[in-house]
Amino acid sequence: MLKTVRWLGVLLAVQIVMAVGINLSTLWSSAQPGAAPLIEVAQNQINRVVLEGPDQTKVVLVKEEETWRLPELEKFPANQHRMNTLLDKVLGANTGAPIAVTSGAKTRFKVSDEAFERRMTLAQNDTTLATLYLGSSPGPRRSYVRADGKDAIFALELAAYEMPVQLADWEDKTILQFPKTEIKALEVAELRLEQSTQPAPPSVEKQTDDDPHPAISPPVWEARELKGDRRVEINPDGVEKLSRLLADLTFDKVLGRDLRQDYGLEKPLFTVTVTQKSGDILTYILGKNPKTDDYTLKVSNRPEYFRLPSYQATALLEVADRKQLLNTASTGPASTKS
Repeated sequence: MLKTVRWLGVLLAVQIVMAVGINLSTLWSSAQPGAAPLIEVAQNQINRVVLEGPDQTKVVLVKEEETWRLPELEKFPANQHRMNTLLDKVLGANTGAPIAVTSGAKTRFKVSDEAFERRMTLAQNDTTLATLYLGSSPGPRRSYVRADGKDAIFALELAAYEMPVQLADWEDKTILQFPKTEIKALEVAELRLEQSTQPAPPSVEKQTDDDPHPAISPPVWEARELKGDRRVEINPDGVEKLSRLLADLTFDKVLGRDLRQDYGLEKPLFTVTVTQKSGDILTYILGKNPKTDDYTLKVSNRPEYFRLPSYQATALLEVADRKQLLNTASTGPASTKS
């Protein structure tokens, strides 16, 4: 009797292992060639995407003249790469055998009409083309998914973080950036810093005729006092650092187009004017909320106000200081800051 029980136990264990193996094989298998598309919609038809998450969080993106925008932020440009990458992944996803097809599984895997991690609606204007439900995760960078109107549930390489439902995550953080080489002059700290028309000194690095990456000499800068037009000696490292920070500027969040008193812009921490080689002039004004550690930036070529991360704001303030921009060796001890 005891021997029979042992054999039954072994048989049951084998059956469990086989069942788990089959399920895992289905769960983790990639889409096979010739498998059916998850969603059959042409990407060029889509000009409106709605992303929804738990607790009624939602982001709407619209496409105008090949550019994705955020209507809730007065059509501020969205992150084009993130949007196009997400659409490519969703529309290019193929399915194998489903994980489950029952109504109970929709709730269990969080892909039902009422309970989900993400709901993605693809539309052409006001016409819905397809809706996708993203549920719980069976593993890293994977989720259970279900197309609206269908019972089949699949596990695909698609994660909830690829469909953020906060506006700030979809803003184009590079909108303020431009090539540093476009800077011709800076006005800051009662100084005018301008690239000299004189040729740069030759590089001290030894070059060969076949060198694919020849050394590029940094620009030569000259400085004058805005009041009195007196020439002063410059700290080229400080000017280059300020130029780089302005050219590579990013932000935390778009604050909208309405000026608020708590932005602290009535008494700004600094004002910097950039003259580009194209002739465009940009003015940067940085303020700070007197009660918090929030910094607000206004740039003259944009109608919005931007919240800067504190580390970036403090870096700008440090390098825009007069002591960092001038060579003070002849008048006193040199600064230890670069």
